[in-house]
Amino acid sequence: MDRTGPKSASSGTPYSDLGGQVLQIMLEDLNLSSNDIWCTTPTLCPTKGAFETNFGRPLDTHPMPKAAELEACRPRLHKEIELLQPKITVACGANALKALAIKNPPKYKESIGRVVEIDIQGSLVSYPIPVMVLPSLEMLARDGRQNSRDLWNKTTKQIKTAIRLNSGEEK
Repeated sequence: MDRTGPKSASSGTPYSDLGGQVLQIMLEDLNLSSNDIWCTTPTLCPTKGAFETNFGRPLDTHPMPKAAELEACRPRLHKEIELLQPKITVACGANALKALAIKNPPKYKESIGRVVEIDIQGSLVSYPIPVMVLPSLEMLARDGRQNSRDLWNKTTKQIKTAIRLNSGEEK
C-alpha cells in the first residue's frame, strides 16, 4: 500500500480507507481473503497534522509520506520482510517502492508490472529481494484518465503472477 489513510489512522483499523476497500475487492476477484496475504504500508504512523482539514473539509487521503518518513520506517519494513521471507514482495505505488529501496530505487513508471531487484537491509547484511511493482490501489480507484477496467485487469493479472511466483510455480 502506498500510504495510510485518515480513517485507518484514526480508527486503528488497517485498510479501512479507499485503498483498503480496493484491496478487499481485488482479493475477492482473486478468490483470496486478507488472511492469504501479508500487507503493510510504508509508514505506519502519519506525521502530525497529516489529516488536518482543508478549509473546513477533512482530507480524504493522507498526503504522500515525506522522504524522511519513509527512511524512518524502512528498518521496520525490512525487518518484517526478513522475518516473513516472502519469495516475492509486491510494491503498490511509488512510495511503497521508495520505502523498500535502501538507495536508488528503480523508476516507478518504467517498473510497473515488472519484477525488479531491490536491496534491503537484513540483520547482518543487505541483500536483494524480488519486488513486483504495481500501481497504487488508490490509483486503481481514482484514475479517470485511463480505462480503469483495463488497468484493473492488468493489475489483477500481475498479482496472480506474484502469487504464483510466491508459491514457487515457474509459469
